[in-house]
Amino acid sequence: LVDPATSSNAAIPVGRIGTTIGGYMIVVELAARHILRVSAKNAPSVFTGNIAPDDAVDIDLTQVTGATNPQVMSLNKYRSKLYAAFQDNAVLGTIGIYSGTDHEPEFDDSLSQHGSVSHRTTIPLGNDLFTLDYTGVPSVTTSQQSGQFVPDRISDLIEPMIQRNLGRLSDVTLEEKTFAVWNSRQRQYMLFVPKYEDDDVREAPEDPFFITTNMVG
Repeated sequence: LVDPATSSNAAIPVGRIGTTIGGYMIVVELAARHILRVSAKNAPSVFTGNIAPDDAVDIDLTQVTGATNPQVMSLNKYRSKLYAAFQDNAVLGTIGIYSGTDHEPEFDDSLSQHGSVSHRTTIPLGNDLFTLDYTGVPSVTTSQQSGQFVPDRISDLIEPMIQRNLGRLSDVTLEEKTFAVWNSRQRQYMLFVPKYEDDDVREAPEDPFFITTNMVG
């Protein structure tokens, strides 16, 4: 990607994760994962720092969330909204709001205690969105009556097993090696999570099995 006005890529962010919505490209940069870099409309290679005029904008999410760690873990389009999740919180925002020629996205919905461990575990499905956090599987649903966004959890029965397994893994392993797949035929949200860290080597003792006469029968 290069800025068409300068043929330079100096202002294009090196993204960790990203998505597109309504003609905008939104990127979370490696160097500052609390900031959303939003491109100019219909110009995915024009970001702030290029020659004006353009409507590219940067959004500091520490101003709109109470997350303990305001590092964006997941970024996705959910219906007409932009969904950005941290480890223990998430926000929903609207891109494409203008005051005159100034692009001023608005983040007016906050989902407390609903976060994500990895961008790869978030799957939007029409009126629903599923992801994985340290507690279980949070979801966001659009109410058919009011149109409001309703946070929920769909993992009550398996949350103890999820928490026990995630407790063995580092944040880096969860972010880079955990992913989800949606099985549309059977309507299954399927999670794939490593069992152990790569350096977690375990060995059985010598002669680990033994039988005594007390065990006969």
